[in-house]
Amino acid sequence: MTTQANQKPQLPLFNELKRRNVFTLSIAYIVMAWLVMQVADVILNNITAPDWVFHVILLLLGIGFPFAVFFAWAIELTPEGLKREHEVEVTG
Repeated sequence: MTTQANQKPQLPLFNELKRRNVFTLSIAYIVMAWLVMQVADVILNNITAPDWVFHVILLLLGIGFPFAVFFAWAIELTPEGLKREHEVEVTG
């Protein structure tokens, strides 16, 4: 017989973030941003671009992150295509 004291408390926000793939997208975005920065660093050094170009790329990637997280929260990818979260039936 299990009791309530032995079970971990369920965090509804954490479960919802996991269900909507916000964590997966965040990790993928960070990895891809790192990769873009590595490639930009090598290419910009080889073509002797000004330093501000690298800073602009970093700024754009930083500004894009909150938008990517928001869209991961608000939009679901389904077999029928992209749908807003409230249009998708939650199972499980």
